[in-house]
Amino acid sequence: MKFFKLFILILISSQIHAQKLPGKWLMYTPGDTYMIPAVPIFEFQNDSITTYNFDEIYSQAPYRVENDILYTSNNRMGRIRFITENELVCSLENGGDFHWTRIRPTETNLSEEALAELQFKLKTNESKKEILVDLGEQNSENDGFRLERIGDSYFLSFYKRKKRSKVLFIQKVTYSEIVLAGYPGQPEMTAQLITE
Repeated sequence: MKFFKLFILILISSQIHAQKLPGKWLMYTPGDTYMIPAVPIFEFQNDSITTYNFDEIYSQAPYRVENDILYTSNNRMGRIRFITENELVCSLENGGDFHWTRIRPTETNLSEEALAELQFKLKTNESKKEILVDLGEQNSENDGFRLERIGDSYFLSFYKRKKRSKVLFIQKVTYSEIVLAGYPGQPEMTAQLITE
């Protein structure tokens, strides 16, 4: 009888995690991690996972969750653990942890034109210096920052040598601050807007 109860508990747990996954997720990695695709976004729908390189489809496969383990096709991707409803960690067998943030519509009353003119200073937990982000400048074609959009979700994209190297999800923008997600070791960053 105990085995039957344990089996039911495991089955319910797997179904709960699988039910929380639908939607799009941005995976963020430490700066020294080389990834293909470079900016992985995963979309879970029904029993299928689509992997994007930001906004371009990279691959599609069936998925399932068993005992908190995420499988794509028949390959074990890793153990998933929800931190919050919108944050999870996928731990690989070889020891790497990858943090994911759920992509949802950016909360803002500002127009896209106003968002494209934002200025703010970013400071990560591990850095002593601040980075000035001036989206009005849009920097050069090769390097710098760009405001990008997928549906109703906005992103701050970092470019190196004409290629998107990192993306932060813009969760919320008010008239005084911006809230970003997707920086390794710092699930959420808030910066005050520069208004002159």
